[in-house]
Amino acid sequence: MSIPSAPSAMTLVTAQPDEAHEFLAQMYATHHVRLKGRVDRFRFRFRDADLGDQGWSVMEHSHASVLTDIAPFGQQVVVARVLDGVYSCRMGSAEITAGRGDWFLLDPDLPSDMAWSPGVRIAIARFDRASLDRIMAGLSGRDPDEPMRYRLSPARSPQHARALDQLDLYVRGLLGSETTRDSTLIRDQTSRLVAAHLLEAFPIAPAGAAAQPAGHVGPASLRRALAFIDDHHDADIGLREIASAARSSPRALQQTFREHEHTTPLAYLRRARLASAHHDLGRADPGTGITVSDIAARWGFTNPGRFAAAYREAYGRQPSDTLHTDRRVHSGMKATA
Repeated sequence: MSIPSAPSAMTLVTAQPDEAHEFLAQMYATHHVRLKGRVDRFRFRFRDADLGDQGWSVMEHSHASVLTDIAPFGQQVVVARVLDGVYSCRMGSAEITAGRGDWFLLDPDLPSDMAWSPGVRIAIARFDRASLDRIMAGLSGRDPDEPMRYRLSPARSPQHARALDQLDLYVRGLLGSETTRDSTLIRDQTSRLVAAHLLEAFPIAPAGAAAQPAGHVGPASLRRALAFIDDHHDADIGLREIASAARSSPRALQQTFREHEHTTPLAYLRRARLASAHHDLGRADPGTGITVSDIAARWGFTNPGRFAAAYREAYGRQPSDTLHTDRRVHSGMKATA
C-alpha cells in the first residue's frame, strides 16, 4: 500500500449538527440523520490523520443519540473500535452491537442503518479499497487484481481484538512522530502489518471464494471445525462432535488448534457462546423481565459469577451494563424507524 509523502492532520469541533453530518457525509458517504435527546447540547469533535490511502480518526458525538441510514462506502474500507458508549449497525441481514473496546468491520458494498448512544467515542480507520485489496492479495498469494470481499462483523475473538488494540496504539504513535510518519519505508511496512492483522481478525476473502468463517486459515480440518462450531455453538456439542465434523481425531484436532489458533476447540466454543450472549444482551428488553442469568444460561453459562468474569475480560464491562445501556439505543431505533 503506497502512501503519498505528504500526510495531513485536521480537527473539526462544532456544536452544529448539520455541519457535523455534512462533514461526515463528505468523509465517508451520504446519509440521513435523526437525532434524539438534548440536541441543544450537541457537541461534535473529529480528529483525523490522513495518510493518502488510509486515515486514522477519533469521533466524539455527545448529548444526542443518533439514528442514521448511510449509503455504501464503495471504495473505502472502514474498521472501527468503540471507545465509549454503544454502537449498533445493520447491513442487509447482518447486524452487530458494539460496546466499549469492541472492534468491527463494515461492509463497503451495502447501505447501513446505524445507531449510537449519547457521548459515543469511536476510533476509526479507513482504507482505500483498491490499495488494501492489492496488499491483501500479496499477503495471501493471490492475483493482485482480484478484489476482496469485506463483511460486517466483529473481531472474531478477544485475542484478535487485543492484537488490534496494540496495532492501533502503534499506528497512532507512528502518526504522532513526524520523523517516522514521513518515512515511506516505515509507512509501507506498517500498511502490510495493518493488512495482515485485518485478514486475521475479520472475514475477509477474495470476492470469488466460497464463504469461510471469519479470518480462518489453516488445514481443511481446522476450517471444518471452526465452521461447525460457528454454526452449532447453540447446541449441546463437545470435543467429540467437533472432531467428528472436522474429520479428525480429538487429539489431532487439539494440536491443530494450538498451532493455528493458539487455543483449544472447547475454548473457541466458549468464546463463540460468549459472543452470542453478548449479542443477546444487546438486543434484549429488560422491561420483559429477562435477566443476565437467563441469557447466560441460554448459552450454557450456569455459573453467573464465572460468566460475569469472562464477560468483563472479553468486553471490559459488566453484562448488566450491556443489557440496560444497549437496550436504550435500540428502543430509540425502533421508535423512529
